[in-house]
Amino acid sequence: MLLETLWRQVGCLYLSDLRTEPYNRLARLAAQTLRAGDFAVQEWNDAAEYLLGRGSGGYPSAEAAQRALILK
Repeated sequence: MLLETLWRQVGCLYLSDLRTEPYNRLARLAAQTLRAGDFAVQEWNDAAEYLLGRGSGGYPSAEAAQRALILK
């Protein structure tokens, strides 16, 4: 799962910590080191919604959701 991968890379204690700074910024930075195709579009959309704190309406591709995370 993408969020679990980011959580492990960032090294915070709880998954919910990814919503707080500095972990949120670190998770978004870690997202750019991943290959978009390694995770399903829905996982990228879920991660974008979780980390950005808003409903995205669903990005059409994993690459688009990854870009949204990186460019926040």
